[in-house]
Amino acid sequence: MVLEYSPFRQRADPIGDVSSVQRFFLRAQGRRNVYIQTQSFPFPSHGARGRERNGGRNRSVPGAGRHCEMEDCGQLDFLPFECDGCHKVFCKEHRAYAGHDCPKADHKSRVVVVCDACSASVERRGGEDDSAALARHAGSGGCDPGRKRSKARCPARGCREQLTFSNTAPCRSCHQRLCLRHRFPDTHSCGGGRAKLLPLAFRKREEPPSPPPIRAC
Repeated sequence: MVLEYSPFRQRADPIGDVSSVQRFFLRAQGRRNVYIQTQSFPFPSHGARGRERNGGRNRSVPGAGRHCEMEDCGQLDFLPFECDGCHKVFCKEHRAYAGHDCPKADHKSRVVVVCDACSASVERRGGEDDSAALARHAGSGGCDPGRKRSKARCPARGCREQLTFSNTAPCRSCHQRLCLRHRFPDTHSCGGGRAKLLPLAFRKREEPPSPPPIRAC
């Protein structure tokens, strides 16, 4: 490298054998690089590290969107969704309970267990299972086996089918509640007036009335 001596500055110039115009642009370019390196630009960052640094928000444009709090996502969403279970912010893809494996997905659901002793419906609380809910119900003093109601069954002979709202039909003759297979009068011991109806082939057919005789004028 050739050191250039300048009589005006009385110092050695390390730039070399270049013109004054080139030296000016080189010095200006060096000052510009130093200026850019010393400035801190708030570029938006993604991922868990960026969320920790930016507090879950976009620092480049204040108040514009939130980052998805899913570990492997971190997408910037301008219309984020807040989960009502875990109260975290997610994008459209991970807003559902199953999308981010929400630990409080069943916080609004109600699950009941039927007691075999008194037929009472016991609601589960928190993280209880069926046995814990029944044990709490038995220890509360509200379990009374005398209040247990027997399930209704079809009164037809030889039929023990339980009657529910979907398989029950009343008989039009005796007005009993029977299963769908025994709802007709000839399929059960019907005590109504129309229980002993004859088949259609043996019913007496009524003949139509004959027309009046025609008289000659």
